[in-house]
Amino acid sequence: MKRLVTLVTALAGIFAAVSPRAEMPATVVSEAHINNLSGKSGKGLSDAIRKEFKPQKLNGTDGLTCDLQDHFTGRTVSIINGCFPAGYESGEIVPHKWWTYIDEAGGDDIKKDLNNLIPMTADDIRRKSDLLPGKVDIPEFSSAYWSVGIGSIYGKETDLYSPPEQLRGRVARAFFYAAVMYPADIFTPRGYNMMDTDYPYFSVYGKELLVRWSKEYPVTPEEMEWEARAAAMQGGGNPFVKYAELSEYIWGDKAGEVYRVGDDPVPLHSTYHLEIDRVYLSSPHIPADAVWKIDGTTVTSKVLEASEIGIGSHDLEYSSESTGETGRMMIKIVP
Repeated sequence: MKRLVTLVTALAGIFAAVSPRAEMPATVVSEAHINNLSGKSGKGLSDAIRKEFKPQKLNGTDGLTCDLQDHFTGRTVSIINGCFPAGYESGEIVPHKWWTYIDEAGGDDIKKDLNNLIPMTADDIRRKSDLLPGKVDIPEFSSAYWSVGIGSIYGKETDLYSPPEQLRGRVARAFFYAAVMYPADIFTPRGYNMMDTDYPYFSVYGKELLVRWSKEYPVTPEEMEWEARAAAMQGGGNPFVKYAELSEYIWGDKAGEVYRVGDDPVPLHSTYHLEIDRVYLSSPHIPADAVWKIDGTTVTSKVLEASEIGIGSHDLEYSSESTGETGRMMIKIVP
């Protein structure tokens, strides 16, 4: 038996093209792409998440009809066809103002991204403004749910807001999402206290706070429901909600380790990055005893650094003694 698998074929264990559509259920959209993250690590994993889960369209809350919890007041908010009740607006978790001065397009995107939006009163939006989240030591405003005031970052006093406890896990995962989906060349001064332009995209303060919150406040059914709604409306949800373990491989205890989906072998991909990826010569569709050649040369290891193979397009061949099956495919290694 022979197979010919070309570069345009999905090499991540899915041998049929899947086109994400905004109206598709979140489970369909996410599961069609999660396998493409297997075998990635570090910045390569972050880049793959951005590629696989980037929203297809952003309309903000236009057309949204649902009841949402406002954790800043403890009230339920009914939104009908995108219209908020009197006194309410669409608020942001990650302030788009941190991007505004440099990248209007990026700032506009995150401002419309449902994965970053929450219902808030106009007064609370004004109080929160573009402050950093954190621990408020000296409140200037406080309620039963949240506070604004003076806290400490790097030993220096600064203005902070302390989010409602029920919202802190979602705040962390929204920041994870924003950092990966909307990286920037530069931030405003306030943004720099939380974010960074280089991978892994957070300051020391931001990483420590968000990783801690993500562990202390795991994903809730409410958060899962909102992620599914965002995925259905935009064509992309927040993978750090649906696959919460992903954050551990970028910022947490497993940072730098290779991400794998379940117990399946890490499948082949079509494209690899020279300095950060490994090539796993395996696939659920190829016999486990397959012998491999790269550009005509037999290789004994089934795990190779992309840098060992080198930049360019490479011809992969395999043959299985147990089944008699042979096959051929192409991969590309880029800088």
